[in-house]
Amino acid sequence: MTYSDLHRADGAPASVDGSHGRPTPAGRTDVLRIVLWLVLGLSATGNLVWSITGAGAGPHLLFGALSAVSGVALGVRFLRARR
Repeated sequence: MTYSDLHRADGAPASVDGSHGRPTPAGRTDVLRIVLWLVLGLSATGNLVWSITGAGAGPHLLFGALSAVSGVALGVRFLRARR
C-alpha cells in the first residue's frame, strides 16, 4: 500500500511496509520472526506450567532465559526495521 507522503519534496509515494525502498531477503526474515515468537510463547507457557506444578528453580531459569533472549531478539529486529 502506498500513500502520498506530505514530507517528501518530490511528492513520490512512500511505502507503508517499513522497508524504505530496500529489498527484503525472500522469506528468511519472516521465518526467523515466526520462530522467535514461537520460542517466546513456548517458553512462557513452559514457565507457567512449571510454576503451577511447583518445580525447582532450574526449569524457571531455563524458560526465563529463553523468554528473555527471544524477547530481546524480537525487540532488536523491530528497532532495526524502523531505521
